[in-house]
Amino acid sequence: EIVELIKTINKERDITVITITHDLSLASLSDYIFVLKDGNLLLEGSPLEVFKHEDKLKESNLEIPFSLRVYNEFALNEKKNYQEIAIFKTGVTL
Repeated sequence: EIVELIKTINKERDITVITITHDLSLASLSDYIFVLKDGNLLLEGSPLEVFKHEDKLKESNLEIPFSLRVYNEFALNEKKNYQEIAIFKTGVTL
């Protein structure tokens, strides 16, 4: 409900919405993510760019959603054409 309201405000009013969360499933719905650790910028970029750095996310006590861990495993190991991998709905467009 709240996520839909945020999306509506962003789209209809063309307003930038800043969300602060530890829930990376929610963060995956964003266009751009900043990851902080001890008040310092650790990572920034699109959700797919940021979620590729699972080790750095763990440094900040964050864990990427399961579906994206599966995606990263296939993409990084090149076991399969990652464009063909079915990803559970996370809000991230591949």
